[in-house]
Amino acid sequence: MRFEYNRETPLLIDCAALPADPADPSRKLFADGIPVEEGRLVRDELLGSSDGTADQRFSLLHRPIILRAYGLAQQVSPDLQLRTELAGVIESWTLQESLAFSRAGQRDYTVEVDEEDRAAVRFGDGALFGSIPPTGSRILATYRVGGGAAGNTAAHTIQTIADTPQLALAGGRVTNPAPATGGAERESIGHAVALAPGIFRSLKRAVTADDYRALALAFSGVGKVRAEATGWNTVTLYVAPESGGQVSDVLAANLLAYFEDKRPITTIIEVADVDYVPIYVTAVVGVNSYYAQAAVVEQARAAAGALLGFASVDFGQTIFLSKFYEAIESLPGVAFVTISEFRREGQPAGAIAEGGRLTLSPSELPVLPTDPAYAGVRVIAEGGF
Repeated sequence: MRFEYNRETPLLIDCAALPADPADPSRKLFADGIPVEEGRLVRDELLGSSDGTADQRFSLLHRPIILRAYGLAQQVSPDLQLRTELAGVIESWTLQESLAFSRAGQRDYTVEVDEEDRAAVRFGDGALFGSIPPTGSRILATYRVGGGAAGNTAAHTIQTIADTPQLALAGGRVTNPAPATGGAERESIGHAVALAPGIFRSLKRAVTADDYRALALAFSGVGKVRAEATGWNTVTLYVAPESGGQVSDVLAANLLAYFEDKRPITTIIEVADVDYVPIYVTAVVGVNSYYAQAAVVEQARAAAGALLGFASVDFGQTIFLSKFYEAIESLPGVAFVTISEFRREGQPAGAIAEGGRLTLSPSELPVLPTDPAYAGVRVIAEGGF
């Protein structure tokens, strides 16, 4: 797995000026962090030569290509740069979402991605919809590939520095104190169908909170989002990445750029992290004697844990104790269930929420606890029934 620095401006680290690491004064620490992204840059790949015909199409060799919102180049290195070269003359071309508004003489192109994540660039017809590369010109592409869910690595797993001999000579090391987030596979047809009504209603313009939410959910890497007007001209997006966790700087920058042509010009958009609230559940399960206790316990843990899985929860919801009883009691081999703990983080261990319900605030999402003693939902077996 490779992560690369993804800003246009060079990263300069003055080792002599770095402060000491509070945890180990013998080391120096670059405390600002380094913005990186899973994937790698493919430089000046030769796609082919133009034959001067209309609607030419050239496939990229590597996949999957990372494509972000137009206009992000000021913050993150452009995902795809296309140039033509003929007799020593180099011309740059501009990526457009569509050639419908391009005209003859405009050096525009689009990108098409098929169901197998293979990308191709397509040029215009030389008349109504953009220029044609001159006959014999070489088509060169620089682009970035990667960005999938595989890049959502756990904390403290990024440890090797590559292609930076100066840092290696200085004894530099890297680590990621928090998990990497924001990586996502390309949108599925089912996901697109589910979000289509909201996108259609918004007409790709963000005005109401529902518009912001629908448009943000359509952005790759966003799993859940809540939009709230936090000022007369400010909208705050509380974003949970598709894999859970906190919003990475890359995902936040990409999302803000995505809204540039969708928001009112006077509206300021802010991206905020979600408040994750661990929910602690302990269940004592009676197992019928002709069932394997370990198997029933694992099924009970999975059924109860699914109620707090990322796909099942939402902002500000009320969690009912009865749902955990229903999920476990319906399993084969379960003789009885007694839930002895049902609480949110911060409440006393062993507590049962009043009224058998936990109500979260609008910016809170329930999650399974990471406490090893619970392993998600703690299930204790009693057998011989």
